[in-house]
Amino acid sequence: MGTQIIQQPNGLYALFAGEIDDFVLLDGTEKDVYVYFIQAAVESTKKSVTYILQKQKRGEPAYMNFTKTFEEAVEIAADIHGEDSESVKVARRILERAGETESSSKLSEEPPRETK
Repeated sequence: MGTQIIQQPNGLYALFAGEIDDFVLLDGTEKDVYVYFIQAAVESTKKSVTYILQKQKRGEPAYMNFTKTFEEAVEIAADIHGEDSESVKVARRILERAGETESSSKLSEEPPRETK
């Protein structure tokens, strides 16, 4: 269905939404048409991103297929772009810091040892 851009007899534009079989814009300029579609795209993108972020926060796969871990994505980027790639270098540092944080948190979880 979608929304159609229709030029009116006066040279301005109408937007006709097939979902509701009605106009959503009349006497619009080219700028009005751009603004309408840009705003619709922004709203659609916000919904998609919010959905993905919520799934990731719950620890669920965010995508139907091919959901990657950070580590998997780093390896793919390294294979394609090489270890000298700036993004791979930064990603490796992030992994190193995460490993250091994980190690220090494991140490703090261990009960104190008795000394004699």
